[in-house]
Amino acid sequence: MRFSALLLPLLLAVPSFAFPTSRPKIPELPAPFHPGFFCGLPIVPRFLCPRQDGSALTVSTPIGTARGTSDDAGAVRFAVKYANQNRWQASTVVTSWQLPNGQSDVSAMPKACPQLGMNSSSFAEDCLSMVLYVPPSVQANSKAPTIMWIHGGSFTQGSASAPGLDGSKLAAATNSIVAVIQYRLGILGLYPPSGETNLAAKDVMNAMRFLQKVLPSFGGDASQITIAGQSAGASMIRTLLAAPSAQSLFKSAILQSDTMDYGFYTPAIHNTLLEHLKTQLNCGTDSTCLNALSLDTILDAEDDLEGSAPGLTPAANFAEPLRTVHDGHSSPPPSLQPPNSLVSTNPFW
Repeated sequence: MRFSALLLPLLLAVPSFAFPTSRPKIPELPAPFHPGFFCGLPIVPRFLCPRQDGSALTVSTPIGTARGTSDDAGAVRFAVKYANQNRWQASTVVTSWQLPNGQSDVSAMPKACPQLGMNSSSFAEDCLSMVLYVPPSVQANSKAPTIMWIHGGSFTQGSASAPGLDGSKLAAATNSIVAVIQYRLGILGLYPPSGETNLAAKDVMNAMRFLQKVLPSFGGDASQITIAGQSAGASMIRTLLAAPSAQSLFKSAILQSDTMDYGFYTPAIHNTLLEHLKTQLNCGTDSTCLNALSLDTILDAEDDLEGSAPGLTPAANFAEPLRTVHDGHSSPPPSLQPPNSLVSTNPFW
């Protein structure tokens, strides 16, 4: 597994570089005049960059025809549902190309996953979607690398359409396909009353499986996926770095502002929080009762858990009270070295 915590502008410019085994090597910046460079600048695309022709807005994939929309940076944007999910159950990769939320408008962005502080008209439980940005420099046989962005937000907030997450200019500047994904948040993604763990991490792995399936159709190389994320997104990547089932799904990783000192929860801590949540939901593990709960009820229970967690266990804090858990499958054992020890002994530093 090739891994780096270098700053994003450096690594994204050359996402397929290799590290030496003894000490880090700062990657060279890209040549400033590569194809598509100016297309990421304001105003320029309107005059110097060729617009995508009609055929570029339609791509044939192994699971159906993808339809996209062009933007001012010259990139084509494809919004797509990557996985199916039922409440508090593991998601499954879709077998057909579908626009998010049953929409017919190819320019529409996906609704966010349910979260506190957002108007309910802006989110939906059927939220496992991503947005692909394909620059004009990437053609069918380009074998371009892909950058998959995992948003932050304390595992309780965020979406693929949040401010600053338009990947069109990044795609044009790096000659890469950029995928911005969504994953289930809060108790819907991390605290199923049934006891199944890390659903959100499994969502992210399914996003990578989906990309591996469709990337060649867009001119991408399925073996050149770099996962990048900030804050909770970086914490998610830390989980994936230790998940055996994720190792074949990506090549490189970029962690920005990872809250490594928070750590993963042990099963005991996770269960303490889960039992409190189950009391609030008042359904036990009855799936009929749980599926009948309104999103308002679920989000109210999540709000209570976030506020109560630091009082239930000293391991929790108000900044990121809901986290992934070491379950023996998706994250490392709690006996791993602390972050400062890892940094001092890691040969890459």
